[in-house]
Amino acid sequence: MRFAFFDAYGCAVSFVARVIDEGHDALLYIDPGKPIRDDYIHVGEGLVPKEQDYEAWSDWAKQSDTIAVFCASGSGKKADDLRAAGVPVVGGGSFMDKLEKDRMFGTEIAEKAGALIPPYEDFSSISECYKWAQNLGEVECYFKSDRFVDSDATYGAKNGEDLCGFLEFLRTKTRDATSCIVQQKIDGIPYSTGQWWNGRTFIGPFEQTIEHKKFMSGDLGPSTGCSLNAVWFAPTSKAADSLGWENLAASFREHNAPPGLYDINAVIDKEGRAWYLEFTPRFGYDSEPTSFRLISSLSGLFEAAALGTGAVDVSPDLAYAVRLAVSPYPWEHSELRDKKNCIGTPVREVDGLWDGNFIAYEVQADGDHLSVAAPDGIVGLAFAQGDDLESLHEEAMEFAKSIRCCQGLMYRDDADKVLAHDAEELDKSGINVHPGLLKEASNARLESSAS
Repeated sequence: MRFAFFDAYGCAVSFVARVIDEGHDALLYIDPGKPIRDDYIHVGEGLVPKEQDYEAWSDWAKQSDTIAVFCASGSGKKADDLRAAGVPVVGGGSFMDKLEKDRMFGTEIAEKAGALIPPYEDFSSISECYKWAQNLGEVECYFKSDRFVDSDATYGAKNGEDLCGFLEFLRTKTRDATSCIVQQKIDGIPYSTGQWWNGRTFIGPFEQTIEHKKFMSGDLGPSTGCSLNAVWFAPTSKAADSLGWENLAASFREHNAPPGLYDINAVIDKEGRAWYLEFTPRFGYDSEPTSFRLISSLSGLFEAAALGTGAVDVSPDLAYAVRLAVSPYPWEHSELRDKKNCIGTPVREVDGLWDGNFIAYEVQADGDHLSVAAPDGIVGLAFAQGDDLESLHEEAMEFAKSIRCCQGLMYRDDADKVLAHDAEELDKSGINVHPGLLKEASNARLESSAS
C-alpha cells in the first residue's frame, strides 16, 4: 500500500516515517497556505520522502493502491477532487471544513443528535457582537470565531465589559466581517471524545483526551494548540452518550461525511454531563500524534477507515505527551525571511522520529542530528506510555531535559499535577477516566493530607 500525506502545519513527519517503517511507500506534501509562503520547505528534509509541487503529489496519489491522508481541515476541495478521481481519502473534505469552520452548522448537527448545548448567541460580524456585548452584564462567557486568530480562536471573558475590550482589540487584528458566537461559560473540566468513521459507520473504540492549551506552567500565558495531553481508548464513553453520539451516524450519512477522525470538544460539569463546545473533524495536535502510539498499526488504521477493511487494535495503556518548542513559539506569524528566525537551531540526542520518547514535528536532518526547520519553533513532543501518570511524567521530563538544543527548549513541567486534578474531578462526576491518571491523583491526596 502507498500513502500520500497532505499536511497543513508541518507536523506530520512522524506519521510518514511510521508507515514507511511499517513497510509501505509514502510521500509528504506540505500545503504552504495562502498567500503562498515557503516557511515549511525544510520540514522533513533528509528524513522522509517529500514533494514540493501539489500537482506532482496529486499525480502520485492517483496511482493504484494509494490512500491519501489529509491531516487537517481547510483543504476540503482538494480532498473532494481526489475522491472524485477514485482515490481513497482519509480526512479532509468540504463537510469537514464546514463542520469546523462554520460553528453554527456544527452546533446544529450536535443539537439534532441530542447534545447539551450551552446558551449562545451568533453574529455575522465583530461589530454586531460588540453592540450586543455592551448589554451583557456580569455573565461569564466564551467568544469563538470562525477565523483562526493568532494561537487561538477562543477568548474567555469574565463579563460584558471584558468582552467588549477584547472585541475592540480583535478589530485591529482581523476583518470585521468575521462570523462568531458567544457561549455562556459552563463550569467544569474540558474533555474531548472522538471516534473514527469509515464513511458509513463509526469504527474502533472511543478516543478520550484531556489537554491543556495554556503555554506556561500554572496555566499562564497565551493559548496554544496544545501544551500537554493524556489520551486513552475506551470501548464505551459516558461523555459520548451525553453528547448523543449514537445519533450522529444518521446525520453523517445524510451529509456523506468522508472517512476520518471526528472529535467533539466538551465540558464535563459536576453532574457528569457533557456540554458540546465544537467539533474537531481532523487530526488534533497533539492528541493524534499521542494517540497513534497506542494503535498497533497506523497504516492498518488508515486502511480500516478508507477501505472499510480490518480492525482497529489499540493498547489499554495511557499515552502522555508534552509539547517541545523554541522561541518565538507560541508566536505563529514569523516567516522564513525573518533575520532572527529559529531555523537551523540544533536538536540533539533525540531517539527517533516516532517510536521512542520523541515525536517529530517541524524538524529536518542536519548532519548527525536534527534541527528546527520552520520559523514557528515547534520541535515536537516528549512522549511516554504506560499505566501510571507519575512514572510517565518522570520519563517524559527526563527525556526533555536530555535534549541538547542551542536555543533554550521550552515545555511545561506541571502536566502531572494538572492532569491528576482534572482526572480526579472527572472521576467525582462519574466519568470513567484511565486508572493510571487516578493513581497520581491518589498520591497527590495522600501527600496533601500528610502535609
